[in-house]
Amino acid sequence: MTRTITAEQFSEHLLYWFSQNARDLPWRRTRDPYRIWVSEMMLQQTQVDRVLDYYDGFLKKFPTVQALAKARWPQVLTAWRGLGYYRRARNMLRAAKVIVDEHGGAFPTTVEGLESLPGIGPYTARAISVFAYEQDVLVLDTNTTRVLSRVLGLEGTDLLKVVSQEAAHFVPTGRAWDFHQGLMDFGSTVCSAKNPKCSECPMMKECKHAQQMHLRIHFPTSADAGPATCGVPAPRLRGAPRNDLRRHPHLSSVEKINSKMKVVEVAVAVIHQKGKILITKRPQGSHLEGYWEFPGGKREGKEDWRTCVKREVKEELGIEVAVRPHDWTVDYDYGDRLVHLRFHRCSILHGKAKGNEGQELKWVLPQDLLAHQFPPANEEIIHTLSTARYVDPGK
Repeated sequence: MTRTITAEQFSEHLLYWFSQNARDLPWRRTRDPYRIWVSEMMLQQTQVDRVLDYYDGFLKKFPTVQALAKARWPQVLTAWRGLGYYRRARNMLRAAKVIVDEHGGAFPTTVEGLESLPGIGPYTARAISVFAYEQDVLVLDTNTTRVLSRVLGLEGTDLLKVVSQEAAHFVPTGRAWDFHQGLMDFGSTVCSAKNPKCSECPMMKECKHAQQMHLRIHFPTSADAGPATCGVPAPRLRGAPRNDLRRHPHLSSVEKINSKMKVVEVAVAVIHQKGKILITKRPQGSHLEGYWEFPGGKREGKEDWRTCVKREVKEELGIEVAVRPHDWTVDYDYGDRLVHLRFHRCSILHGKAKGNEGQELKWVLPQDLLAHQFPPANEEIIHTLSTARYVDPGK
């Protein structure tokens, strides 16, 4: 059963991870509220790499809030051009004038005071409070909310509100700056939205999302592989990990799972043709409707795995395929049962694929798989396939 992590444990894991993985960003080298405000405004709706191209240049033109307050809009626009969302720049010019005219050139030091400035909402006000003044308040954005909600297993229509209530006490006294910088880095590099790297997470044992959604994965050794059936070679895969349990030292194969847990076995077909992979969309009314997946289905009794793949593909798509021995297995824990999936690379022998069960079909390039929403059990495989390089058979 998953343990509930304490605030102290969460902070300890996160702060240690941050000490080893912190990104060197220019706005982290200052506590000047003006420079931090500039970075926060730029980072709204804009990726970090893009902001790095503009941050230093903007500050050279407007090194202080007084310099910005004296500027005319065309000057500010020129410095901002290319970042987009120009309303941010207009609000900055307005706020700079308010700070100079009404606050003597000094930034407010409270969340409430900061929120009174044009263009500064609750998030930006709290971010400045933490990163400039190191105040012990919780700052939640998309990344930080996702990390905390996953680890704590929180859900709700207003997730931001739920997380703010449940995790307010997680900010360690006197360490708010490190805590939030680490949380943001962790959310963007490890606990990402589409492909979380659970195997690299120091909180995986306590994380409710990881335990419920994504526990075990195994890449067979080359000894497990064999020639494709019917003499038809499957596409060669370059760059995909083989026997990669060393990267996942805490993961185990299905043989080590509690024998009392119900195990559902599913054979999955990764069908290749002309450098693309066939995926299908779950129809309306089905479990996880609208998600994309690979063809396949439940193994019947002691049915041979490759025979199962052939049968399911024939039933679903009306085609005959050559099936390789499995390349990957994933054990996906639902709590009451464990689904054991074996992924087999396949080539079409006869027929043209069509959705016999009304499902939508699509041929996609491996690198485009990440643009489609798959069930969580497929996440590691999708990442592997999308980062590998394929060569068509016969080329």
